[in-house]
Amino acid sequence: MRKATVNLRLPRRLVALEGTLQHAAPRVAAVEDEIAALRPLIRLGDVCLDVGAKHGAYALMMAAATGVDGQVFAFEPGPAPRRVIRSGCRLLGAKHVTVVPKAVSDFNGSSELCVPKRRGLDVPGRSFVAAGTVGLGSNVEFRRHRTVLTDVVTLDKWSAQAGVQHVDVVKIDVEGAEGAVLGGAFDLFQRSLPIVLVELEDRHLARFGTTAREVMEILTELGYQASVWVDDRWQPMTTPSLRYRNHLFQHPDRLAA
Repeated sequence: MRKATVNLRLPRRLVALEGTLQHAAPRVAAVEDEIAALRPLIRLGDVCLDVGAKHGAYALMMAAATGVDGQVFAFEPGPAPRRVIRSGCRLLGAKHVTVVPKAVSDFNGSSELCVPKRRGLDVPGRSFVAAGTVGLGSNVEFRRHRTVLTDVVTLDKWSAQAGVQHVDVVKIDVEGAEGAVLGGAFDLFQRSLPIVLVELEDRHLARFGTTAREVMEILTELGYQASVWVDDRWQPMTTPSLRYRNHLFQHPDRLAA
């Protein structure tokens, strides 16, 4: 069983933020319960990836959990959310967080990032990469979108270029492109067998022509076992949950290590 520990060399501001997130997770709708539930599974010195980092809540929690000897890579293609993450890292002293200004998918190149707008303001949490989509899907509720050109990379290519041969924890929330992210990460996942927290919602996945069940099968075919956070514990699942969007995948070979 993985056991969380505390790194006393962390900046106090970062420790305080982690405590705030832990307290808020079960009480504040804007903070996902899983941000606290994932924390005990991260060890000092771990290498963590936050794919679709948005404003960096998971990335900063990971930074507190890994300690200064760990590494966190926050992938965020949106310029505005990236500025928030970088500012947060500076203010909190999270020097071991690297912000990667790219989208992640199953190809390397570039694409448009579609950013929905509501009342004239961007809604970055519902942004998605246009490549491979078959329509707006769940974003039909927004009357307007603006587009931003972004670089796109697979985790396999990124890891080779960055010299990151092993990862411990990966969180993926990319508004329907989760299957594409996994499709470009087979080598890295087979080497590392990381813990994976992935959002699975058919309403978002539909714009990429896939389903939660199909994405879940990508990981189960690699030997992963799924669970969701219910009643303060991770409960095993054999099919995607219709009630809870975030699914945790762990590989038995890693659990036994």
